[in-house]
Order: sequence, then structure tokens, then C-alpha cells
Amino acid sequence: MILDLSRLDVSNLKNTKIYDSLYIDLKIKNSKIFPSDFNKFFNKINKSYSSSFMFESKINGFLNELNINNTILSNQVSLIEFDSRISNLFSFKNNYSLSFIFKNINTSSFEIDSLIPEIFGTILPSSTKSIGNFKFKGSMSVNPQKLSLILIYLFKMGKSMLY
Repeated sequence: MILDLSRLDVSNLKNTKIYDSLYIDLKIKNSKIFPSDFNKFFNKINKSYSSSFMFESKINGFLNELNINNTILSNQVSLIEFDSRISNLFSFKNNYSLSFIFKNINTSSFEIDSLIPEIFGTILPSSTKSIGNFKFKGSMSVNPQKLSLILIYLFKMGKSMLY
């Protein structure tokens, strides 16, 4: 990990300019993460979910303009590959922007249900809970005014596009 702190002004940590000053260049290889550890940040994740994921990613940019590329999360059941750009997440002006390019998501509805039990019937239709294995790719962007989503789902029975 390389942190360039040369432009960092630590005299006032509440000053939001610090997020435009801290540059990150991070490469993560062959790491293991446990989604259940993220329950403290997102309490919908099942605390008793016992599987881990192998994790690789390249993260660089200033803290308020992060590029997250070549990200791979995988375990025995799932493979998730994506790139992302996160802008102004730490800004207090409510002008954040998140964008994702989902290169490949290959998982099952049963895996999702065991990881985030409340997802079906709240975020995803409950009728998709028993769909089984599926793949999708696409893109998503989020900002305070709008959510844009283009996904191509691949099922055993064919494919479907969601806009």
C-alpha cells in the first residue's frame, strides 16, 4: 500500500478538503474477507453467514474520487467481478456519485438469501427467491437525484434485460 500524504492538511480534520488531499494507491491480492464482519455497517447481512470470499482489487485516486478496478470476489458458489468509481462520498454537499460496471456476477438466489435474508420481498421480488443459479452483467449509477440501472440477466431458461 502506498499513501501519499504530501498534500494532507491535518490541522483541521473536519475540513472536507482532506478528502481531496489524501491519495490512495492500493492493490489487494489473494485476500480473504468474511461478509458477516460487515454486519456492523449493514445490519441486513446475516451475522451467522460462515462463508468467506477471496478478494482482489486495485483501488486508486483521491479519497473523494476513488477508482476501484479489477475487483473480484469469489467463493465456492459465487463469482463477482466489477469496476467502480466513487465520487464525493465524503462531501457534505450531498453531491455523491457511484458508478459500477458489473463485468460478471455469477451466483444463486439461495446464496443471496443466506447472505442477506431480508432481500427477497423487500428489494427483490419474493418470486425470484427460488430462481436458482443465474448470471448477470451490466452497469449502475447512483447519485442523490437518480438511480440508473442496466442489467442483462442470464438464466437457464434464457435472458432478460432490466433498465
